Amino acid sequence: METQLVADRLSNDGYTAEALNGDMLQEERDMVMKKFRAHRIQLLIATDVAARGIDVNEITHVIHYAIPDDYNTYAHRSGRTGRAGKTGISIVLIHMREQFKLERIEKPLGKKFKQKTLPIGSEITRIRLLNLAERIRDYKVDPELLENNLELMCSVLNELSKEEIIQRIALMEQQKTLQYYKDMPELSTEPEKARTKSIPSEHKSGKDVRAAHVPRKMTLGMIELVINIGKINGLTPLKLKELINKSVPGRYIELGRINIVEKQTYFEVPYVEYNDIVNHFLKNPTLFADRKLNVVSAGNAKPFAPPLHTPKGKGFYNKKKRPPKRK
Repeated sequence: METQLVADRLSNDGYTAEALNGDMLQEERDMVMKKFRAHRIQLLIATDVAARGIDVNEITHVIHYAIPDDYNTYAHRSGRTGRAGKTGISIVLIHMREQFKLERIEKPLGKKFKQKTLPIGSEITRIRLLNLAERIRDYKVDPELLENNLELMCSVLNELSKEEIIQRIALMEQQKTLQYYKDMPELSTEPEKARTKSIPSEHKSGKDVRAAHVPRKMTLGMIELVINIGKINGLTPLKLKELINKSVPGRYIELGRINIVEKQTYFEVPYVEYNDIVNHFLKNPTLFADRKLNVVSAGNAKPFAPPLHTPKGKGFYNKKKRPPKRK
């Protein structure tokens, strides 16, 4: 579920990404791998188990989204970049609290990890636009394909300058990425500052530095779940409501916002129904379009739960009576 979640977020940010996991049908896995080998996918988001079966040469980067706890797993993952005499780059994304895991890997590996700062949005967009320009420059043109239409196209574009044409091509290709990073704050932290516990000046002034990263707020009293079927499986809001209501017989569950994407669906349910729904699909294997269903928390926001009322004052537990003194 997490691989699909990451792949969806990357796709929304303008990258070509696909998930690869054991929950997919064999035909789906073959299709994803075919696109990956043909370089139609930039990023393949795979579980450890699925990644072990990958037989692809010339992989340039392996990114550890979740750092493994042992050396062997790390070495096996990273080794995907070093096949057939090739070299590559292995990147680990960690929180500073996970630094001890790196130290466990460094010793048997015999190498030290180099800490790098995350690129800022303007740097990312510059590199992507430069790559686009290089692709246009190196593209092999077949004049016969445009032989009868080239003159007509030139007449339509005649009023635009070269710079204006380049601007339009760049925006057509990268508008989503450019818009995403336009106002994105810098995430990097200098190594020496990352180890300190000082409070950022924005917090001191009363501003919330996390404002740009606040997840979508849930509807009052709701929590967001994700299920591993979507448009590709023929799911509709009506079918989703039927599935969820069958999971908790005897009462009707009113769903909140529903977002059906290609291969999975995000939907809100009342917080009080959360455990019953998740446990039902966990304990009762259910199929939809030949796919075993999994339902978990989307994890992109904390659910709203009414505060639990506790009795005021003392008396939260009973003190054990002391045994009577011996006479």
